[in-house]
Amino acid sequence: DVTGTGNSVNDPVGLTGADGIAIGTVSSIVAETKTVRALVGGTQIVDTLVVDWVPGPVDLANSLIVSDRDTVTADGSDVCRITVTALDAFDNPVSGASVALQATDTGGGNTIFQPASETDESGIAIGWINSTYAEVKTVSATINSISMLAVYDVAFIAGQPDRFVITHDGAGVAGGAEDVTVEIYDANDNIVDWFDDVIRVHTDSPETEDLIDWALGGGAAGSIVGESADTVSYDFSPGDGGSVTLRFRDERAETIRFIARYGSVSDQSAMSMVIDHASADAIAVLAGDGQRAVVGRAVPQMLTVSVEDAYGNRVDLEPVQFQVLAGGGTVDTDLSTGGVQTLTTTDASGVAVCESWVLGTVSGLDSDEVSATIAFGSTTEVVFTATTDHDILDSVVLDPPSADVTVNSQTIVTATMTDQYGNLVVGELLTIYIKDADDGTLEADPGNPNPTNPLGSHIRSG
Repeated sequence: DVTGTGNSVNDPVGLTGADGIAIGTVSSIVAETKTVRALVGGTQIVDTLVVDWVPGPVDLANSLIVSDRDTVTADGSDVCRITVTALDAFDNPVSGASVALQATDTGGGNTIFQPASETDESGIAIGWINSTYAEVKTVSATINSISMLAVYDVAFIAGQPDRFVITHDGAGVAGGAEDVTVEIYDANDNIVDWFDDVIRVHTDSPETEDLIDWALGGGAAGSIVGESADTVSYDFSPGDGGSVTLRFRDERAETIRFIARYGSVSDQSAMSMVIDHASADAIAVLAGDGQRAVVGRAVPQMLTVSVEDAYGNRVDLEPVQFQVLAGGGTVDTDLSTGGVQTLTTTDASGVAVCESWVLGTVSGLDSDEVSATIAFGSTTEVVFTATTDHDILDSVVLDPPSADVTVNSQTIVTATMTDQYGNLVVGELLTIYIKDADDGTLEADPGNPNPTNPLGSHIRSG
């Protein structure tokens, strides 16, 4: 008879021999102290045998490794406790075995506190692990310098949000959609892939009008929960993995940076986005319309136009063609070069200038016109008008220049004053008189809208 469990007893076969001895065997798979007793002729003898069954050698396939936590924060201070139990082939704990822990360490942030001693009487050795690198780490161990077969996976996750990284391609076009990616990191540069709260993203644009729109970019798993002026509120989903791409659209040509905020955490993009104007859409007059000048001479002010895109941004380097439409004359966009230039381009401020407009030789109210045109857009042409004044008096013509006049009859004499181009000259004082003998009179013509005043019977002025 044997105390304890896991025993296998083989009783003696037959009777005792001439020496009074009978032999049997006892084996067990449970390491413990056992008392062995014998029965002779059915009666238990007084004498007993106390035997210590000890564990067998460590069975690496049967030994155990566990962690007290499946999830640990990768902040360098949060730890998991790793327990290794050295067992033999029959699950008996093996004491006195040396244990060393290992763990995968992709980012180099692990700190492993090895067991302080060999396995105790329960076969147990305990160590601890912390890390600053977020990943699923496979924890393993060696017993007596030989690797165990069992391993244990512990998920080290990112800590609380500490900073944002905002990226984009650096260039945009007014009215066009651009991708802006926002990533959330903890203090140890782990992306916070579990994040599921609301952040705000906005720009540093000084524009007071609401010219900015936001939308979800490709792969965004969360949702836009609010938008005001240039600010968007985005509700992260764990499916975003701590990184979201938002689609940004600005109608203003400007240079801006992006700012992301969550609680006290705030960062701006390292690189500015330069938003260029869209294609030219409209041309407008800035200066030079409605002028007047003497025929054959230049108007005093240069003709100036602006070119804008569909969103009101000035467009540089846009070709502008100036052309005389009415009244004759010439235009020249650049007096510093030889010949006549009618094509120019807008400068950095979206402005184009025609430096000279010489009017035609026919005077009149709003008689001369020049157009300025761009190739494409909703408004491709503007027109400048100018009034031409006559030149100085060049000739006076009497009609008739001489005449035979019958006594006591009347002859109408008309004086016409013109400039060198044949334009009528107004506002000049003219005196008409009878050149021959003072034997006639000059009187006013009642049908003439330009009356004259008598200076004598044969001389008038007007």
